[in-house]
Amino acid sequence: MASGGDRNNDLEQTNESAGRRKERMYRHTPQQIQELEATFAMHPHPDDKQRARLSRELGLDSRQIKFWFQNRRTLMKASYLPS
Repeated sequence: MASGGDRNNDLEQTNESAGRRKERMYRHTPQQIQELEATFAMHPHPDDKQRARLSRELGLDSRQIKFWFQNRRTLMKASYLPS
């Protein structure tokens, strides 16, 4: 029968073999948020070119831009729902 320590070791190896690490959460600067909000007001669904431009200008990854807009749309939608 395996001890509890062996079982934990197996779980750690499984997680390591998956190669996934949780990345640290990134906080956007006030200037980045201001630019993102201004763009959101004009284009709530930016296309690839707009996301690439924002990515270069703000020094963020394109995926960060994509997820920021996705989260912002979700917040906007939730604020319209009746309580």
